[in-house]
Amino acid sequence: MKKINTSAMRELICKEGYKDIKYVCDKPDADYGLHSHPKDTKYVILEGGLQVTTDGDTVTYKTGDSFKIKAEKEHRSLSLENGCCYFVGEK
Repeated sequence: MKKINTSAMRELICKEGYKDIKYVCDKPDADYGLHSHPKDTKYVILEGGLQVTTDGDTVTYKTGDSFKIKAEKEHRSLSLENGCCYFVGEK
């Protein structure tokens, strides 16, 4: 299993200007449905995996991956069969 330096990942998000960084752990198959956020968000996957769908395109992110979603961009997220733990920050 890939080991992530969580302190380094958190610091990287901060250096990029993201604030209010949260550590989230979703249970397997947690489905957030179609939604958006009022601010730009950045995610860093620490463990497990997450499927994110925007504009009909689905991408699977796994341990070590990161991605950004623009403010007000509608998307759906679904944790994979082993769940997903990640950092998420806003700016």
